[in-house]
Amino acid sequence: MALNPVSKFLWLILFLLPACFAAWYYMAILMTMPVSWLSGIAMTMLVPEWIDAIVQQGHQVEVMTLFSPTAQPNLAVPEGQVAYLSFDINVLKYSYGIPLFTALMLATPGKDETQWTQWIIGLVILYLAQTFGVCLEMLKILAFSLGPEVSAQLDLSGLQQEMIALGYQLGYLILPAVTPLALWIGFSQQFLVTLVPGLEFGQHKADKD
Repeated sequence: MALNPVSKFLWLILFLLPACFAAWYYMAILMTMPVSWLSGIAMTMLVPEWIDAIVQQGHQVEVMTLFSPTAQPNLAVPEGQVAYLSFDINVLKYSYGIPLFTALMLATPGKDETQWTQWIIGLVILYLAQTFGVCLEMLKILAFSLGPEVSAQLDLSGLQQEMIALGYQLGYLILPAVTPLALWIGFSQQFLVTLVPGLEFGQHKADKD
């Protein structure tokens, strides 16, 4: 007995989601490279007086700042050298939208050429969203987590601190989950209309009228 479109889609999702997440985790280092590169460019251009370099370490990025650990006067530093603070950020917590989006696109029927183009466009947008989240976490750590000495050197206003906190919440809590679903809905309107009778998007509604 042939499966209806809804059942077929659900069965494909149940099969594809674990496979896509497994592939994403296995290739974590490779999948992290674009975000490491983009965040390095963005932060060293926007705040060159704060960030010295951003280096990929596995699926994490190490952020090397230009702030000395003044709160640790007993820190052993070789003579003639200066110590600077650094911290790590786990990029994977921002990138789970990639396997989710990939599974949704693979389970959606359509022309292969069109789907590949849409997947590449979606991947670029997802990487930009991840870069936003990673950069805002860097700013959040600099502003709130490295101690009052560093916060004083940043000289951020109350409004700027609130904007960093709100941006961090957007980049960490909302964008990773919402962006892949929004992209899939935008690319799969015709399929969604067949899945949900009565559902109408702007273009389909206009054609009907």
